Amino acid sequence: MRANPAMRGVNDNWNESVKVLRLEVDQDKARALGVSSQAIAQASRTILSGTNIGQYREGDKLIDIVLRQPLEERNAITDLASGYVPTTTGRSIPLAQIARVGSPGSLA
Repeated sequence: MRANPAMRGVNDNWNESVKVLRLEVDQDKARALGVSSQAIAQASRTILSGTNIGQYREGDKLIDIVLRQPLEERNAITDLASGYVPTTTGRSIPLAQIARVGSPGSLA
C-alpha cells in the first residue's frame, strides 16, 4: 500500500497493546444509593476522555465543546476512583464508595 502514490499515512497498528481498565461496581450499594449503571458509565467517560456538551460555531466550522478533567487528573487512572457520580436525589458520591478500579487481572 505504501508503494501506491495515492496513499498517505499508511500505518500498521496490529498487535499494539491497548490499555484496559476494569471497574468492578457493587450493584447493591449503587442501587441503595440511587446510582444507575448509566450514571457510572457517563461519569467514568467524562473523567477519562471527556464528554461533548455542545458545539460552538465559528464561521462555517462547528467546534465541539468538551467537558473534561484537567490533563494531570486524566492521565492518572487512580483519579477515576476519586471522581464523583450523581445520584437520583441530586447529590453526588465518590465513585470509590460503590466501585473498585483496577486492571483486568488485578480484580478478583
